[in-house]
Amino acid sequence: MKVKNVALSEQTIANEIPAFCQKWKICQFSLFCPALPVAWEAGNSGVSQSAGSSIGVLVNFEPDIHPTSCDLVQMRDELTSILGQTVCLLPKEAIEQSENYIRRQQILDAAIVVYDSGCCHLSEPPELTNPLTAAEQEQALLLDVLIACQRIQRYTSDICWEQFQTCDCTLLQDATVRQLELIGEAIKQISQTTKTQHPEIPWSVIIDVCDCLTCEEHQAEAETIWQAVEQGIPRLIRYIEPLVWPGVPIPPSSDYVSSSLISEPA
Repeated sequence: MKVKNVALSEQTIANEIPAFCQKWKICQFSLFCPALPVAWEAGNSGVSQSAGSSIGVLVNFEPDIHPTSCDLVQMRDELTSILGQTVCLLPKEAIEQSENYIRRQQILDAAIVVYDSGCCHLSEPPELTNPLTAAEQEQALLLDVLIACQRIQRYTSDICWEQFQTCDCTLLQDATVRQLELIGEAIKQISQTTKTQHPEIPWSVIIDVCDCLTCEEHQAEAETIWQAVEQGIPRLIRYIEPLVWPGVPIPPSSDYVSSSLISEPA
């Protein structure tokens, strides 16, 4: 489904984009259509992104070029000025390494190369298509939730509560909270249809808990985070897995319907 015509002038294609690529040592520059209202394409790569971006840009850098986060922010701002649209800027390598195989493959397949190794590949503005159907967007968001849950489990698999609460684990606590934030934000984007079809999952409660844990004005105590890790995350995984991979049996709804992401300790 075509969603937009990219309004790029001949000068932009022939001059401005090549000049931008040469300045930042970019060997390949491609355009794609961001699939979601919030630019989730970047995932946890730490690259520059912009909420509500109207155009996506994939860039490959020359060998041994490793831009900083500040560089990426500056590049995104320059591209916003050049293209006249808000930009989601992603190193292609970040997408290629993404754990979300649904979004990864669709973006790579749909991206249109504009500039490659010093040569322009377009003579007129491209027509971008949405890389994901509505159903695929839904699956990608559910997979985002599952990936974040699994990362939390990996982060905390070899430690106990006593270790988690120490000052030495501050970075681990921060990393865990970041994944909880991603869970909450992904669930906010999941359609009401899916939520209605699966009332056994307290979607709104999970969002509220994740928002509470990640709110800067409400810094969560380590014990509260640990309760979510130990009790809520394994339960959430059991309910999200069948939605991502149909055919996996769903536990009885009574096992989860009255629970929140954080359960009261026994």
